[in-house]
Amino acid sequence: MARLTHPFGRWALRLHLGTAFLLVIVGSYIAFTQPLNPQPTQASGSIWPWRADFNRHAWQYPLETNAFWRLPRVSADLKDVFIAEDGRSSWAVGSDGIILHSTDSGTSWQPQTSNTNETLNAVQFIGSQGWAVGYNGVILHSTDNGTNWQPQTSKINKILSFVQFLGSQGWAVGENGVILHSTDSGTSWQPQTSNTTEPLIDVQFIGSQGWAVGSNGVILYSTDRGTSWQPQTSQNNLSFNPTLDYSIYLAEVINNKGVLKTGSMPCSSTAAKAGRWVLTASSCTALTAALAGSRK
Repeated sequence: MARLTHPFGRWALRLHLGTAFLLVIVGSYIAFTQPLNPQPTQASGSIWPWRADFNRHAWQYPLETNAFWRLPRVSADLKDVFIAEDGRSSWAVGSDGIILHSTDSGTSWQPQTSNTNETLNAVQFIGSQGWAVGYNGVILHSTDNGTNWQPQTSKINKILSFVQFLGSQGWAVGENGVILHSTDSGTSWQPQTSNTTEPLIDVQFIGSQGWAVGSNGVILYSTDRGTSWQPQTSQNNLSFNPTLDYSIYLAEVINNKGVLKTGSMPCSSTAAKAGRWVLTASSCTALTAALAGSRK
């Protein structure tokens, strides 16, 4: 019986295998040494010349379906984000002192050096000036859009949850009813008397009027920039259950009208009348309407 052999002989077979191996080596080298696709999630065009959207760069930079595997990621928990009025500049803060900055509406983020490992809970900017607050009384200040952050002295070691500035006047609130006030852009901070030991989550001022809100339905009100704070009633016979986290997180004060949002009831609305806050269960649609109405 005749023995079957490769039509081109053993040398041809070896040539085919050698060529395939060489292509794998060269392709791997190119893949690992070429620059990364600057826009890995956007197709640069078709790889086929007869297509109207043909782009020769599509061969070099094909669409990456798993680009997020190689893109930079952070493992920190992010706590707060602030978006400037221009809609492009943004800052995000979180655990381990992380501060991220974006100048393109969040398309890309770059880390900024905070020089702290403490968790940062809130950040706010006015123009190029910014403040960030967090654990152990940390207050950071920047005058150059966050390129450099410098610590400010709070004289406390409590958790600070939120910070708000109106011009050079600023307030920071946090653990055990702490309220700090500054009149010089944070160069110095002085405590204000809140008459509560509940954690305060947020503070908002319009002119000399301000509200601070916190756990267990605490609402504080001031008419003199925080020199004195008075409690307001959140609702008659309303019992907040800490285990369900029915804590009021944010008070928005617009044109002397108040709207509250709650942590566990994001679609509830409230109205402020004569210092008495009444909680009314409602749908998300009703909350949107209430927010719109408060701006009239």
